[in-house]
Amino acid sequence: MQVTPLPGAALSGPRSHRQRPSGSSARIGPSRSRGASLNRPNRLSSVRDGGGGHRDSAVTRFSMIIRSHNANMKIRHSLSAPSIRTPILILLVFMNIVSAIYLGLWGLFFLTAHPIVITTLKLFAPVPTGIIYMGLCVWHCVDIGMIVFGTHRLHQVHQAPRLVASFHLKCVDSIRIRCVRRLLLWFAKHEIIRLGRHALVVVVLSIHAHHVSHSVVDDWFAFTYTLLVAFYCFVTPSCLLSSHPFIKRYVTLLNDAFFHFLLSTGLSSFLFFPGVYAYATSLTLPWMHHYYHDLVLTYRVLVSTSVGDLALFVFIFVTNHLTLHHLTHVALSASSVAQLQSMLVQKNGTVTNLNATNHHTDTVRKIVDNAPPPEREPNAPQPPMRQAMPQPGPPLRPASSRLSMFQGVASARRLTGRAILTFREQQTNLPFKVFFVINVVWGVVLVVAACSGLWHAPCAPGCLAHTSPWFAVHECTCKAFELHCVKLQLENASTTQIERVLLDLDDNLFSLHVVHCDMLPHGLSSVVLDRFRALFLLRIEFTPIGAWSHGTLPPTLQVLEVRYCNLTEVPHILDVAHSDNLPSLVSLSLDDTTISSVPAAMAFWPDLMHVRITHAQLTAIPPPLVLNPRISILDLKANAISTVEAWPPHVQYVDLSNNGISSVPPAVVDAYLASPFFLLLVSNPLVELDPFLLATCVLLAPLRVDIADTPLCSRLAPMLPNDLASVVCYAKCAPQCPLHALGDHVADMPCNVESCNYDMGDFNTTWHD
Repeated sequence: MQVTPLPGAALSGPRSHRQRPSGSSARIGPSRSRGASLNRPNRLSSVRDGGGGHRDSAVTRFSMIIRSHNANMKIRHSLSAPSIRTPILILLVFMNIVSAIYLGLWGLFFLTAHPIVITTLKLFAPVPTGIIYMGLCVWHCVDIGMIVFGTHRLHQVHQAPRLVASFHLKCVDSIRIRCVRRLLLWFAKHEIIRLGRHALVVVVLSIHAHHVSHSVVDDWFAFTYTLLVAFYCFVTPSCLLSSHPFIKRYVTLLNDAFFHFLLSTGLSSFLFFPGVYAYATSLTLPWMHHYYHDLVLTYRVLVSTSVGDLALFVFIFVTNHLTLHHLTHVALSASSVAQLQSMLVQKNGTVTNLNATNHHTDTVRKIVDNAPPPEREPNAPQPPMRQAMPQPGPPLRPASSRLSMFQGVASARRLTGRAILTFREQQTNLPFKVFFVINVVWGVVLVVAACSGLWHAPCAPGCLAHTSPWFAVHECTCKAFELHCVKLQLENASTTQIERVLLDLDDNLFSLHVVHCDMLPHGLSSVVLDRFRALFLLRIEFTPIGAWSHGTLPPTLQVLEVRYCNLTEVPHILDVAHSDNLPSLVSLSLDDTTISSVPAAMAFWPDLMHVRITHAQLTAIPPPLVLNPRISILDLKANAISTVEAWPPHVQYVDLSNNGISSVPPAVVDAYLASPFFLLLVSNPLVELDPFLLATCVLLAPLRVDIADTPLCSRLAPMLPNDLASVVCYAKCAPQCPLHALGDHVADMPCNVESCNYDMGDFNTTWHD
């Protein structure tokens, strides 16, 4: 049988890793002078270590290179089958598309969100975070283009494949410190980097699962999230124990990508996309009340509120994309079955010629051809090249090509097509087994933790939402509580009994609703408010308070609503003049009161952006509200306002419905035209309006300036087309109920009539009868 050696490769003697006697040397190709040392600094050679004559074996390192290369070839051979590669590519496209949409929407949300949303969610660095998320979105789109539009072909043409492990091992060989070099070689041999990467991902996902269990008020969402992290601990180490390279190296990464996708994007989409739809389809801004209670608590777990959260999210998304990118590149660059078959030994026992255009099968040839020539003494004659002669007779073993790729390697492993296709990973070593046991144990712990979140103590009557913290089986972590004194049969209870019910709640309470409690004439005491140091929302409705003159607001309180409580003045707890104790309120709602003025200190509240004072006795827009530059939403409907002198400087929404405004001064109109916003003048005695403002109302944006149910609209309606008149001058269902107040998740008493469909269901909430 004839054996055709690779160009530049010489037939070497029997395989032996033993050191030759003194005076002899391993000759490969042309003869070499004795002055040529085998211990060259920048080559994979035998390097003598100090003590005991121990040597780093170049053959061992070379075999690690060949093993890594053979494993990559085996992976590409497995992916060459369309029945395997096509489903994987479809899955990768799906995960990239969903991840790109998810990250793109979040990036757009961070860059364009309303200031109220940014403040209530406590977003950390929203602009840099939005840029990072948009960059990750574009990165995913690039991978989608690689798969769908075939842009990977250009990458394959200009980037010849190489032995990846050889680059790293050459760097290891350049290290002269024996301990460091041996440690790095031990890392490479036992694949400690691969195990460390998986361990780091498990730690990060476990931390996030713990955070989800303490923040998300959906029991089954928290349970599913933790359970998926546990399954990730079970599945991936099991694949690492496999001896098949495709399972150990590729399927393991595919599992990583799939679980990363589910935990970072898949499950979160069920919480995120419904809120995005409600946010995007809202024409005006009454969604704020619904957002405060139902979305803030859920969304806070999906966003970064600190630098630690940002680093955690970026790590999860970046590692997920890097895994998807690597899987995509390997799948697209997989060799076809025909290319691999060209490396097999034919039935007649000869080795097929390797195609020079095959980037995967000619890797060894390129390395050998580009190897540096052996050194020789000066003035030494050029020795003749050894010619490979055909050897007659049947071979004793399958034909192969012996390669001498590095100086100092007396004999190398056989690299044939059959060896590649029948290649198996080395036997699982001790670090993999220990890693598998640790992951299984930690996965069992996570399963127990997930189940313990479902088995908690019964919550008190009135608890609307609770979290599922791990191993808290003897308590209920209530996040939203409704103290409905009628439903809880506390109509005749004393103030002390009512406060005792509140003091039994968890101190991490997020929102508190007090409804129909007649025994709180002075509001909540400081004993109750001081307990809830994490309180975000406090809503008191249909409770005759009168005057609230004692207590202090929790420093975390951002939303305060006192509605239909017969207030005669702004609560004294809000009249704070000291700069070191200013309220952190973002939203303040005072409905159905006899208030005629507001405290002057409200002009200096640093976070106040939403003010709602309705059915009161205000005669003008209060000056403190005009002076506050942070106010963007101002709702003053159903007051006694007759003139408008100025707007808040950065306002975006003003509701002056059901007031006594007959005209708008030109200076105020000019300020509006300089920075347009939503202006509602419904049910006012409006008889004239600036032409530019009227054109905006009728032609440009009918929903931006609302003049329905006014004398001006009554004169204007006959001159408009019917379809336009029905939009500009629509009919109201009740005198004190504007159209935008229906279905805004706020219970409005004037709209609670049959003609208005009982406020479009706003009174059907759990805290109203």
